[in-house]
Amino acid sequence: MSFTILGMTSLMLYSSWNVWVLSNRSKKSMSGARFLLGLAYSLIMIVLLMFNTVAFLAMTILSILAYLLFGGFMEVFHPERSVARLTSTNPLQNYWTFASVDSAVALTSLTIMVCGGLS
Repeated sequence: MSFTILGMTSLMLYSSWNVWVLSNRSKKSMSGARFLLGLAYSLIMIVLLMFNTVAFLAMTILSILAYLLFGGFMEVFHPERSVARLTSTNPLQNYWTFASVDSAVALTSLTIMVCGGLS
């Protein structure tokens, strides 16, 4: 298995996004166990992307469904209102932005890898 420039670009895109997310989460008082779970998930997804498996697509679809279910719960019951009073940002808007970008990065990385990432 050898990677083309597209394959390396795909891996760099997905890896850099995950590093950025994990570094931001660790700055926001993320507990050690949650950080390790996030790191393990990221590493597993990177390996699945490297081997261009269907499991990467399945995990991505499951994460998108989880984002939609959790976001739907937040839209209906509005538990973020107590947080919004304490900060100047809108947590729900931030959530949907993160969910959209995370899903787009994963699907774009997979598309790049499938379209010519491996030679």
